[in-house]
Amino acid sequence: MLGLLVCLVTASLHGQDDRFQKFPAGVEESIYAPVAPGEAQFRGASVMPPSWFVDLPTRQVDVLIYDLAVGAQTFTVEGQGARLLKTVGYPNGNYVKLSLLVDASAKPTTLQLRRGDGKAYPFELAKARRPQALRSSDLIYLIMPDRFANGEPSNDVLAGMTQRGVDRGKVLFRHGGDLQGVTAHLDYLSELGVTALWLNPVLENDQPYESYHGYAATDHYRVDDRLGGNAAYQTLIDSAHARGIKVLMDMVPNHVGDRHFLYADMPDRSWWHLPDSFTRSNFRIPSVLDPHAAPSDQRQMLNGWFDKHMPDFDQDAPDVRRYFTQLALWWVGATGQDGYRVDTYPYSDPAFMAEWSRELKANFPTLCFFGEVWVDGLPNQAAFVPGVETAVDPGGNTSVTDFQLKDAIMEALQQEQSWVGGVGKLWLTLTQDYLYEDPNALVTFLDNHDLSRLATSLGGDEAKLRSAITLLLTLRGTPMLYYGTELALEGAGGGFGEGGRIDMPGGWEGDGVDAFANRGLSPKQASLLRYTQRLGQYRRANPDLFEGEMMHWVPEDGVYVFSRKGVAGRRLLIVYNSNGFAKTTEFGRYLGEAPDVQLRDVMTDAIRQAGPLEIVAKGTAVFEIVE
Repeated sequence: MLGLLVCLVTASLHGQDDRFQKFPAGVEESIYAPVAPGEAQFRGASVMPPSWFVDLPTRQVDVLIYDLAVGAQTFTVEGQGARLLKTVGYPNGNYVKLSLLVDASAKPTTLQLRRGDGKAYPFELAKARRPQALRSSDLIYLIMPDRFANGEPSNDVLAGMTQRGVDRGKVLFRHGGDLQGVTAHLDYLSELGVTALWLNPVLENDQPYESYHGYAATDHYRVDDRLGGNAAYQTLIDSAHARGIKVLMDMVPNHVGDRHFLYADMPDRSWWHLPDSFTRSNFRIPSVLDPHAAPSDQRQMLNGWFDKHMPDFDQDAPDVRRYFTQLALWWVGATGQDGYRVDTYPYSDPAFMAEWSRELKANFPTLCFFGEVWVDGLPNQAAFVPGVETAVDPGGNTSVTDFQLKDAIMEALQQEQSWVGGVGKLWLTLTQDYLYEDPNALVTFLDNHDLSRLATSLGGDEAKLRSAITLLLTLRGTPMLYYGTELALEGAGGGFGEGGRIDMPGGWEGDGVDAFANRGLSPKQASLLRYTQRLGQYRRANPDLFEGEMMHWVPEDGVYVFSRKGVAGRRLLIVYNSNGFAKTTEFGRYLGEAPDVQLRDVMTDAIRQAGPLEIVAKGTAVFEIVE
């Protein structure tokens, strides 16, 4: 979900903890007041998108130009490869829209969009780069760039940016991490077995407060210069691809920051939900699905703002739809990134998101995207996954983040088994996978930037931490590991887990603990890191096991057992003891007609016969069946 809701992160949540101080000392809070429509001054010309592609099915592109008094100009297109269909003006004369049609035979070139007064805007026609498919055998790693590593200190404070302070002692201030820092530590990710990288939003967030998290964009075509800019983003993608790591962008089609010129100097009012007085979303996602819901509740859910500083797009407007569809296509075609995580997915107009997903897939069939659906109740979650009768978007292509399985895993780790509780809830949750067309496409996780860190939630218990990571990496689904979870990093507090957004140890010069160099880690951290690396590398080396079938057995006496079967018939057997004491289990029930086979411990390579096995309290064991 959106990282910070400023008005919800209040002193009552933070107490006297000055880590959550919002404003720099000596700065008047009044400068942080929300911007009113049309209040901003012109900030410089923009061409959106700045280029297009000669080899995509979508050949018509609506180029939105923002420049002083540009709407009063006539336009021609100079060069071969595209023709101007029409020019559309707006009430705000600082905008004009040029509808271009790219010729089916067009070659890469640079056109000039020429104004009547002679000024021209270069517009490139290029070949689109192609994304890779995300598979259930992948391991996604989530990084908040500002908190991972500072690879280029010179971009920590940049003239012209609204928020220029860097203070690592304050949660809500920038800390100086950047994309260069991520690129410098891709080998660390490879050692974890990571094959896909999800970055919290990297687009420019030139807001005067809490601009570090990225969820209040002020320019959709510019990577924030404090993160390294577009060039650093491209270098990261290319470097990651060279190591077999895919890259996923966090996209926010529902809202922006109020310093975005599309709001502060808007083309016209049709782009936005603009109530007479500020109306916040009720955040009641089920009202979108509820057959008994009052229309006013549905409207408030979809049309209400996340916060006073986060204007809400009106996705019924055709211009808004084309803007976000072209935006998503452009970033993939221009950079070769591999997909999107869609923030606050249910808050966007369902019909638009269906249309959006279909056009993206029509142009890039291997493109992956999954929506954040933070909702109570498994049926409510399943309704946002295409392919089922109750789906909001029955013909779409979007998967979702699996909050329901996260909740079930956490209960299985912390409670004793009951009929539908403890590990019983984990089993019961998975029995309802019939609701999904492809359960393996669900993105599974244990914690993220909006939640307390896993180690904090589990009280630092090492056995539980190992079992949590084992379950995440071996159950069905496409797992996501939050940066630092493999180090048992701790943190909590704030309205949306801000207290867990801590710096990766070793990412800054002078850090006493350096995870990347394996220096200064506690014994527990070093042990958990080695454990995660071993299991992650095994997962990467055996993709067939994690793209194949899963079978599980009804838990007995607090012990839950499931298997994974690869396409060639190889099998894994995973045992989890949810009891608070050691438990001995027999394998006969799980091996059927071959109870005497040998088992290889994936974590140690030790071979054993399938006899009685004692599992420590809250412990797991992962075995490959030796044929």
